[in-house]
Amino acid sequence: MCNHPHASANLVVKCIRGNVLSIWSGTKGSKCELPVVDETFLQPLKAMPELKSCDGTTHGVGEMPWVEELNITTINGDDVTCRASPINTNWLMTSASCCHKAAEIKRSTDGTNHAEKHIHSFWNDRTDGTLRNHDFCLVKYETPHNIPVPCLGKEQPPLGAACWAFGENYGAAAVNYLGTDYCQVKSAVKTENAELCVGIRDDNQNFMVDILPAKLVRGTPLICDIDGNAVLYGTGSIVDDCNSLENFPAIFTDLSEASDWMHTIL
Repeated sequence: MCNHPHASANLVVKCIRGNVLSIWSGTKGSKCELPVVDETFLQPLKAMPELKSCDGTTHGVGEMPWVEELNITTINGDDVTCRASPINTNWLMTSASCCHKAAEIKRSTDGTNHAEKHIHSFWNDRTDGTLRNHDFCLVKYETPHNIPVPCLGKEQPPLGAACWAFGENYGAAAVNYLGTDYCQVKSAVKTENAELCVGIRDDNQNFMVDILPAKLVRGTPLICDIDGNAVLYGTGSIVDDCNSLENFPAIFTDLSEASDWMHTIL
């Protein structure tokens, strides 16, 4: 069983535990009734259609060009691979956990090393109640990149939206924005403020979200189709720990929560 530091017990386990405790205390054990969960809000998953970047350029069916691979060398000499998405022609957005101990952050397309990095002030800081959320890092390069720039989400994606994350050796992996309530009931992960729960619906109705269709790495973008435009809504945060298992969705950091912080830097 994957021992995730932020995992919580499944609803079934909670229910059984409640019955055991009631019997132990001498009260009548109640029938373990699982709630009926509405899943009609979840849009059908589909292959990525033609989408436009923010400059109006159209990209073909199944293409996901709004992503860069980062080759990172830490201060300890370790090599790490993360993903990132362009915010403009010189800045990329990735996960703070990728930048935290980075000595070099090179773009894989041309080997250019970073000029600046900025980690969100709330990440790894308990003042907002948790160390882990606001997992954002802005990385600047003096030489402009040639990656198409998606539109930036100004709020959370529509609940249940059919979106795509970049899957390693896979491309555009179709996922739903599941929302906090659905993940609370159907997964082992509790989301924190400024986080998006993303994954595959519980098709076999065992109260566990299904396995993700592809391997994800930190910093991978969450792209949704809004009126034919590619809109960036999130950055992969907890996406590579347990996500080859049923019951563990992917957690993305909500880009809309970083807009004020980004404007102080860009």
